[in-house]
Amino acid sequence: MGRSLDLWLKFKIKDNLYAVDCAYVKYIGVVPREDLTEIVDSSDYVRGIIKFSGEIVTLLSLRSIFGLESFSRRAEVFEEVIEERKNDYMKWVNTLINCINSGESFKLPTNPHKCDFGVWYDNYKAVNCSINFQLQKLDTPHKEVHSLAKEANSLIGSSDSESKKQLSEIVDIINTEYTPEIIKCLEDTQRVYRDTLKEMFISIREKSVSVAFTIDEVIGTEKLDIIYKSDADESMEFPEFIEGTARDKNDSLVMIVDIMRIIFEAEKIGSVKTKI
Repeated sequence: MGRSLDLWLKFKIKDNLYAVDCAYVKYIGVVPREDLTEIVDSSDYVRGIIKFSGEIVTLLSLRSIFGLESFSRRAEVFEEVIEERKNDYMKWVNTLINCINSGESFKLPTNPHKCDFGVWYDNYKAVNCSINFQLQKLDTPHKEVHSLAKEANSLIGSSDSESKKQLSEIVDIINTEYTPEIIKCLEDTQRVYRDTLKEMFISIREKSVSVAFTIDEVIGTEKLDIIYKSDADESMEFPEFIEGTARDKNDSLVMIVDIMRIIFEAEKIGSVKTKI
């Protein structure tokens, strides 16, 4: 197939830019997770098969091909991070409550910006705006719990009944109001992340095979000046499945995906042949 005016579709996987010749691009879409069928005993980089426009299309994962963590693993890692933050918070709260019950001074930070949970909260910024919006809901309850910790520390050790009553009220507020709010916010954040994490795919236009490959994000189309392997300096190294490199209009490095190699791999694993 000939090149189409040297127009390239540029996309992103993790922090790297890639491109394919627009002449090979049939369709761009979001992977229909509910209609994705896994192939038993297939290669690690085979996501499965999907039905698209009446065809059975083999879906390959460029993340796996390039040795990166899978798209599903990204979600798992994020959820693991949130679980760790929940544990940080609960460890801090349980230590506070134990100190109140035992009459010992609370030694962990009462500054909301210095506890493990607060340090993460202050520094974490997601690319996904929905996640950042969701996490902003932590600000007020987190600060309120730390304010109660300061108040509790000033009362711990007092033997008068009023102080004991106030400490009991602090524990009750933390357990029934702020902790459930914080935990719910973190669990909602996990849910929002799963709901907004949309894996995209590029379907390839080629007569012998129906194949698509997954990507993270489409950037756009533009003309690129390509340096192919055959024209490159001998010192240049090209990763597997990459046939050349280029610089885009922002002077960023763009790696050119070897479409024929992708098609070859799809045929090699026994993908379903259909007429395009």
